[in-house]
Amino acid sequence: MRRAWRAILLWGPLLLGCTASLGSEVLRIGFAEDEIPQEAQPFVKKTFDSLGRLLAPDYRLEIHPYASRDLLGAVSRNQVELFLSSSTLYRQSSLSGTRDVAVLMPAGSVNPNRLEGSVFLTPLGTGASDELLSKKGLRFLTSGKLSGTALMSANLELQRMRQKEKLSEATANEASPAQALRRLQAGEADVLVLPACTLERASERGGFDARDLVVLRPKQDQNLSCLHSTELFPGLTLATMPTLDYQAYNRILSALLSLKSEGSKRLWVIGANFSAVDSALHELDSDPWASYRKPTVKSLIAHYWPWLAGVLGFAFFLLCNMVLLGRLVKQRTRQLEDALQEQKALRGEADKIRNRLDKMKRLQTIGQMASLFAHELRQPLNALNCYAYGIEKAIRRKIQQPDRDIEEGIAAVNTQIQKASAIVEKVRNYVRSQSSREDAHSFADILERSAANFKTTSAGSIPIRLLFENRDQTVIRCDPMEMELVVINLLRNSAQAQAGAGNPWIELRLQGGKTVILTVTDGGRALSDEEFRAIAALGESTKPEGLGLGLPIVCSLVEEHRGKVFFERTKSRSLEVRIELPPADTGA
Repeated sequence: MRRAWRAILLWGPLLLGCTASLGSEVLRIGFAEDEIPQEAQPFVKKTFDSLGRLLAPDYRLEIHPYASRDLLGAVSRNQVELFLSSSTLYRQSSLSGTRDVAVLMPAGSVNPNRLEGSVFLTPLGTGASDELLSKKGLRFLTSGKLSGTALMSANLELQRMRQKEKLSEATANEASPAQALRRLQAGEADVLVLPACTLERASERGGFDARDLVVLRPKQDQNLSCLHSTELFPGLTLATMPTLDYQAYNRILSALLSLKSEGSKRLWVIGANFSAVDSALHELDSDPWASYRKPTVKSLIAHYWPWLAGVLGFAFFLLCNMVLLGRLVKQRTRQLEDALQEQKALRGEADKIRNRLDKMKRLQTIGQMASLFAHELRQPLNALNCYAYGIEKAIRRKIQQPDRDIEEGIAAVNTQIQKASAIVEKVRNYVRSQSSREDAHSFADILERSAANFKTTSAGSIPIRLLFENRDQTVIRCDPMEMELVVINLLRNSAQAQAGAGNPWIELRLQGGKTVILTVTDGGRALSDEEFRAIAALGESTKPEGLGLGLPIVCSLVEEHRGKVFFERTKSRSLEVRIELPPADTGA
């Protein structure tokens, strides 16, 4: 019978389409095939056939069977103009603007609002119905197809009895009530749930013994003679979408009201009240507004996705803004740090220039003082020279052959006077920038003469080692007096650096070749990094009484001779000075 019903429904649209004209408007009708009782299927088929004949040739019907949930989706997507379903599914689609046309009611019933419900059955002797239904962990068994309304009524009763377990979709555990009864009597379930009137129809057909069954929480209603345990609600409902025009609606309503089944067992009526269905769905949180009252993440996304997209977009914008701002802050911080380092470097350069200017001022002052001293010393030196000459003449007049020591002493006095005069003249020429540095002289000879003079004029005796390599290649173009001044300044610094040392020594190593190199080392104390940097800065004396002019004078004179001065530390971290000069034969 089931296969025959499906075949009729599948072939019905083709038969109706053959009789319709090509210009007819299509009218799509959907129905929930799992909610139509077997005994009502012939009348539903007759209804669709009658509608097809009455609406032709203006409308051509297309009939589509759906599962309950699929039909609800088709209604929400406006895929049908008419649909037949339980009153529960119809009210769940109310947000789509649907409205009822008529309700299918068995003949003899007087109230279309009280047609469908469920009955709870249990074996005889189980106990009181209230106690049983309030028991936790009950096992339920269903048979046949529970329509959406029957399922809703059963779950509503279970919820009111504080029963946590609920019946799911309208799918039967057993195909027939007889099989379900045998499983119930075998103890495989505690409660058998059937649609109202199923027990009576099965008894009429025979093969179903209900004498050992007890109806739980039985209810009586004059509108329904069948046993039931739940509230009653409207039955199958034919509803329309708001897109159906009023002319088709009126013709459909007229056709339904004039249609009667054979034997007057069923008919279509209007005027049903669905408020009870709405209240039950609300109590079960299954109405269309349940997602708004108790929203889930999915429902919130479905309803408010534009707002959520805006919030997420704004949050993403803020995040990007924060990232960009962080990068800009880091970049600006690096720029400020670089600027600070550059400012420090410029400040250091400014300090160096300021110190150099101070030294130049001191050198200028010393130059002026040296010029004054040279001018003033010139007269006493000339007087001494005259006195020495007069003493020598007087001695020779009185003594024909004076003592050799006296002659050597007078000669030494004359030599020193001449040397002092040469120094004074050199200072005057230096101040007037009249020094000559183009004559070739042996740097080795200057070195020996400077060491001898230093030993003569220096307090105490410090061993000085002279080492020569390629002595014949140590000829340079220089002012010998200035180069002697350079060497004596270096020797004096070495001697002062070893004041108080146990075994002082100075080593002068001269190396000839493509570059004439003089290296001065001594046994001075180890220098710290700060002291070495101060010495390398040229002029920062490490002695409290020093003016810081010795090394600047040395460097200035060497540079005037086209040479360079280098400061390094030995393995013992004492100071080492290296002077590099071009040889005379280079033509530099």
